Amino acid sequence: MNRVKLQVILLIIGAGLFVLCTRHAGQKSRVLAEVDSRIITESDFVQRVELSPLPPDINIRTFRGREDALDLLIAEKLFAIEAEKAGLQNDPVFLHKIENVKRSAVRRELYRDVVQKKVKISEEDLKKAFNRMNEKNIVRFVHTTDFNKISLWNKAIKDGMPFDTLLNKIAGKKVSEKFNRIEFTWGQAEPVIEDAAHNLNKGEVSEILKVSNGYIILKLENRIKNVMLTEEKYQSKKTTIDKIIRRRREAVRSGKFVEEFMKGKNVVLKGKAFNFMTKELEKQIEFNKKSKSSPKVKMLVRKEVQLVQDNLANHLDDKLITFNGRAWTTGQFLEKLWMMEVPVNRQSPEKFRKGLQESIRIMVRNELLADEGMRRGLDRSENVQKELQMWRDNFLYVLMKNRYREKGGDVGEEFDILKKNHSVKVDTVLLKKITLTHVPMVGVWTDFQRQLVAPIWPQL
Repeated sequence: MNRVKLQVILLIIGAGLFVLCTRHAGQKSRVLAEVDSRIITESDFVQRVELSPLPPDINIRTFRGREDALDLLIAEKLFAIEAEKAGLQNDPVFLHKIENVKRSAVRRELYRDVVQKKVKISEEDLKKAFNRMNEKNIVRFVHTTDFNKISLWNKAIKDGMPFDTLLNKIAGKKVSEKFNRIEFTWGQAEPVIEDAAHNLNKGEVSEILKVSNGYIILKLENRIKNVMLTEEKYQSKKTTIDKIIRRRREAVRSGKFVEEFMKGKNVVLKGKAFNFMTKELEKQIEFNKKSKSSPKVKMLVRKEVQLVQDNLANHLDDKLITFNGRAWTTGQFLEKLWMMEVPVNRQSPEKFRKGLQESIRIMVRNELLADEGMRRGLDRSENVQKELQMWRDNFLYVLMKNRYREKGGDVGEEFDILKKNHSVKVDTVLLKKITLTHVPMVGVWTDFQRQLVAPIWPQL
């Protein structure tokens, strides 16, 4: 299957992690461990295990492995306590990181309020989708990002050109029956593709369809229906169907909310300042179109940003973006670019500039959404406070661990000492009962920075 097919048919992958990642949010959870005044709940432990890869020497399926994993979280809390005693919570980089985490968490809480809580799904919706899920559509297609090109193809079809002939013409040769041919059921493609295929009769051709990566025209080759539908099978698929419908309706509602929210915000990128800054940034980046080893997208490191700041010393106060009666200077934006770990495209100067413009658009949007969440007082919500504490402890742990190592200390030995000198209580009965579904991947929030859902596990 070629790249276009994969993009068309698998667009739902990666879109719904938000649902997975918030399943513990807001739920009351039993206390698993107490470290002085800090607690580790059952849901804290499960979230970290399921959405952040554990060190390879820890087997979470065994009780000993769970004890070792919990010890790492206890170490995180102990080091955070020591970091606070040392005043590391006042470190400027730490404060910036915490502020970014808070604003990101506030945006997610706003999403819950204005999107997730408003989505309702009926039993009729679920059963209708179940019936569609048992219908396999086999289609051939033509696809392009050029509307003029798809319009010419559409005209050729309406003028009587057979679909197969058009495919041969596009490919420049006679193609096999498998060329641009896909099979899918409900839930596996973009809704616009699924709906169009569902409404076609065998042999019919669709109108031009606007999809997320361009334009497409479908021809329905065949439809296979599973007529053996049972209540047992429906019940087994019900949860999956609910998640797919919910994700899709949330995406629509979210898009409409953001579009309406951004009206009148008057976002203006100052072209002269942008070009000036971009030229200096490009000098620090080694562009490589063909390299397979170097990452195509990578955030700027502190050294790269500092060199640009030095070279633009006389222009750091220039206005770069204005929006909603506010402005970011070039200097402020460069600091945000580094502090917020914004990824940039390093394939070519053209892609770098285009990606940077898109990043600016998203950064401004996120800034305004976070402001709205703060205005609503969502920073005080339980979900936001819990997430903030998790990251706060992790950042402090990292700062304290680095301080120990700089002094030549052994982090493992320091943990053993701290554990003896602090009050640490563990509910081993609860630890044995916890049900885990280990996900061998890093859980990522689906907002701009693709922030990790849970911090990487402490290393002792």
